[in-house]
Amino acid sequence: MCKSIAKWAEEVGSPKQLNGLVTPPEGLDNNIAQLATAELENAYRTITSKQERGEAVGALKYRILEQFKSSSYSNSSGDDGGGGGEDLSSSPVYDEATLAMAWKRVESSVMRQLVLKEGIRADGRSVDQVRPIWSRADVLARTHGSALFTRGETQALAVTTLGCRDMVQRVDAMTNVNEQYRKDEGQRFYLQYFFPPSSVGETGRVGAPGRREVGHGNLAERALVPVIPGEEDFPYTIRVESTITESNGSSSMASVCGGCLAMLDAGTCCNCFQEKCRWEREREEELVIEKKKGSSLGGAQNTFLSMC
Repeated sequence: MCKSIAKWAEEVGSPKQLNGLVTPPEGLDNNIAQLATAELENAYRTITSKQERGEAVGALKYRILEQFKSSSYSNSSGDDGGGGGEDLSSSPVYDEATLAMAWKRVESSVMRQLVLKEGIRADGRSVDQVRPIWSRADVLARTHGSALFTRGETQALAVTTLGCRDMVQRVDAMTNVNEQYRKDEGQRFYLQYFFPPSSVGETGRVGAPGRREVGHGNLAERALVPVIPGEEDFPYTIRVESTITESNGSSSMASVCGGCLAMLDAGTCCNCFQEKCRWEREREEELVIEKKKGSSLGGAQNTFLSMC
């Protein structure tokens, strides 16, 4: 096949398009940074809401870049942005793509420096803080299992449906991976991921899943496959549907967490919880033996015994 393609390319005779390396104009990043750094840092320090911060940064971006498009700005006094910038009245006029790439580099540099120097992330959290996590199972009354999982500004509504062996998903694939769960007759566990435009405050096409939805769904499905019980222990087809209701990062991981809770709500005996319970029982027996022998137990071990 490769030889045929190479032969056909020689017959057609079209030269390859080898685009050269695009380098940023000299001094553009520095000029933008002088005007925008102070306001960008203030926005990322004080505005924790993604939407409000996006609006503030977008307005700043428009105001700064318009000055470079018109090439009529003079900032010799350094009043706007506090950067003490140079005279830009004779600067060349840049196209939108060049300015957008330069702005992206400046904004990324500001975010990175805030994290490295001050330990402040974009939403106001420190480097050792996690987003607020909230979850609830059994949110839908007429489903086998359901769960609502929220982490920060990302939320997933997961629903688990159980079926018989005839309801497996038929898959045409060149390879047969995960033999325990994907057999010749079909796939007995599958996760379907939906990301409607409304989850990010937009409108758009709603219909068959796109490439992104298929990829994210496959990612979440692969994360849950190891905890799915074998067919001998749980002879049902398991379908998990994850619908993203709002998104601000890692909606596929929210699908994993919500899907696991929904499966537990449906009565699926997930392997991870079976192993955890078995480990806790074995560890409890070991601690009881150590206590009988008179060994001193640390605070964490005492806490574990009290919980058991």
